Amino acid sequence: MNKNTIWSFVHIVIFLILFLLMTSGISLGSFGRVMIIWMVLSPIFGFVHALKGGNWIKWVLMSLNIIAFIIILSLLLLGFGMGEA
Repeated sequence: MNKNTIWSFVHIVIFLILFLLMTSGISLGSFGRVMIIWMVLSPIFGFVHALKGGNWIKWVLMSLNIIAFIIILSLLLLGFGMGEA
């Protein structure tokens, strides 16, 4: 494993930790916006690092980052009114 695949894995783990914090209902006060922004940016950064990685794990990490980005994007769209339309 090279450093890019490790960084991509770190971004996935950060996303999962923040997602679990969000779904458990823990209030972070003013850090809520920062957490949401980081949850959007983390899969993007993870995808870029996975793209630079090597071997078969590159494709696994790329697909996990894409899935994480789609999940947070759909939750944001639901939160901002897509469900009401």
